[in-house]
Amino acid sequence: MATTVDKASRQNPITVRHRQIGRRTQSGWGTMAMNDLSAHIGTEKVMHSLQMFTTSLEQSLLVLKDYSIDFQRQRHEVHDLASVSGFLGFSDLFQACLTLLAQSRACIERRETVIAAIEDALTEARMYLAVATRSH
Repeated sequence: MATTVDKASRQNPITVRHRQIGRRTQSGWGTMAMNDLSAHIGTEKVMHSLQMFTTSLEQSLLVLKDYSIDFQRQRHEVHDLASVSGFLGFSDLFQACLTLLAQSRACIERRETVIAAIEDALTEARMYLAVATRSH
């Protein structure tokens, strides 16, 4: 799925243009992705997806920070995150997940990069949701 999202985003000239001119956040998240998605599937569905993503990020942090959890389970968690983060436009998290998935075994440095990207994305998703909730 991550490959499909990446391929589709590269082929979509609107998304590419927005990535080039859109404001980027600390986590590499282009808020233009939210506008593009809202135009296609509606604001309510985007907000619901972002709320679910926030919950998923919280769960993923727990799984990745627990080094006693089986690597395959962590890899599955990262794979799921890659799909959703690519869909929602969290490019740094998406790239960190893909880099970790390309490894045959968990590398502490790469896992820490994913954890940091999750934390950044979680902070920004929460802030976006708080602002969006107040404006509705």
